[in-house]
Amino acid sequence: MSKLATTISAPDAKKVGPLPTTLNSDPFSSSIIADAANPTEPTVIATCASMTVRHSGSILLRLASIVRVLNSVMSDVQSQRRKIRASNRILSFRYDSENPTHVQSLHAEHTMTVMLDVLRAVRLMAENAGTISAMPGALLPALYITRMAVAHLSDITDSKCGKILSEASICLGSIILDAATLSGAKLDLGVSNKEASMLIDQAKLAASFKLKKQYPKLEISGACGRCY
Repeated sequence: MSKLATTISAPDAKKVGPLPTTLNSDPFSSSIIADAANPTEPTVIATCASMTVRHSGSILLRLASIVRVLNSVMSDVQSQRRKIRASNRILSFRYDSENPTHVQSLHAEHTMTVMLDVLRAVRLMAENAGTISAMPGALLPALYITRMAVAHLSDITDSKCGKILSEASICLGSIILDAATLSGAKLDLGVSNKEASMLIDQAKLAASFKLKKQYPKLEISGACGRCY
């Protein structure tokens, strides 16, 4: 039997001396040895896992907060749209497609309808974002739409919903970055922006249809066709 085998034979197993100094001199190896010798102490992997869980919990809490903000903003937008629609009733009898004020009034109603539809889509994205690794891809279109909504709501309404939504978009951006950092997911802005643009176009078409149905005798293409 070799000298090495004799050294680690079963009867003398408890008498084996310290590990070679070349291993002990390596700080990383020494930390592993210390963790193995003290199993009650958290290992590096356990610490990282704990941090990941805490960050994941923070992301989910912030996402839930964004959903609450969206509900509040949507309620405000709906209220604003009702007021605009009520004031636009007179246009059914005296609408002039060459009058900028009349066109702007219908455009405001059309825009609020679009905003309401796209914010519902954003809320649905937030509610169904899925796992941390799936969040960046799922929420990037929502960020694009939210920033677009901020610009238009700030132009049309005097309420604070534009400012509140702007703060929510900043929070949404941080959630996307944190989730991407934790999961290693890549951000494809080209795909997400294309998806967001398609949702916005669908909302615009739906809003135009609703407006034409509400004012069947009016020429409202100018109000519906203005750029977003």
